Amino acid sequence: MLDFTFAGYTALETVVLPDSMEKLSEHCFENCTNLKSINIPSHVEKIPKNAFKNCSSLKAVNIPSSC
Repeated sequence: MLDFTFAGYTALETVVLPDSMEKLSEHCFENCTNLKSINIPSHVEKIPKNAFKNCSSLKAVNIPSSC
């Protein structure tokens, strides 16, 4: 699980999470203001409310039907 691992990392632009990822935690990508796209694997069942808080550049999110 990712806690605050990438929170505030403004150089981050694209994220492809591994297929083995099962959970995202609250605030894991919070304030990643340059994050533009993310691919969430099908094993993730829930996207926490604040996982992408203040990701103002986020334009593309690939969300599996399991979420």
